[in-house]
Amino acid sequence: MKKTLITLLLFGGLAALLATVLTRPGEAGSTTPGVDRAIAETVTIRTLTDEMTIRGELRRDELQSINSSTDGRISDIGVEAGEVVAEGDALFTIDGRQTVAATG
Repeated sequence: MKKTLITLLLFGGLAALLATVLTRPGEAGSTTPGVDRAIAETVTIRTLTDEMTIRGELRRDELQSINSSTDGRISDIGVEAGEVVAEGDALFTIDGRQTVAATG
């Protein structure tokens, strides 16, 4: 009886020791789920930048009035509506004479 009691106490103590070791908080290499780890890093001064990538199209809507000091009939239109023109492009023809885009 005494031998059985000693054996039970030894196994009980061993079980308590194992339970304590296995359930204590994790150490540095531990991967216990639900436990957060802190990561230490040396503090340095650096510049932070915000960058943003945007896709799109830029357009300038500008209407220009065209006045002519010449009387006559338009015989040909050299551009389409919405077409981009540069200085010197023929815009239309009045009675066979071309009228070109000018700065201003």
